[in-house]
Amino acid sequence: MRPPAPARFEWRKTALFIVASAFAIFALVDVLAFRVGLYRRVLDPSSSTGSFEAAIAQFNAFRSEPNRDVLVLGDSRTYSGLDPQAASAASGALRFLNG
Repeated sequence: MRPPAPARFEWRKTALFIVASAFAIFALVDVLAFRVGLYRRVLDPSSSTGSFEAAIAQFNAFRSEPNRDVLVLGDSRTYSGLDPQAASAASGALRFLNG
């Protein structure tokens, strides 16, 4: 036997309210923790996440020059074989950046 129509509507209304509330709480925690910088302040700078966040902050503060910048991507082997400052000095006109 089905519940009366108003009871079904109330259940859906309650379920929708719970889902909307959960999403709002999730969004609020996301904004407070990750968007306003609180997360970065409590990270250990020597951890992998801390060093990644520091690199991203440094990248965001960096002023690019598209006509002379060369972004070098790779893993630790690439970085161990490339000294961006020495390569930039040797080329004169180009600036090599470690990505």
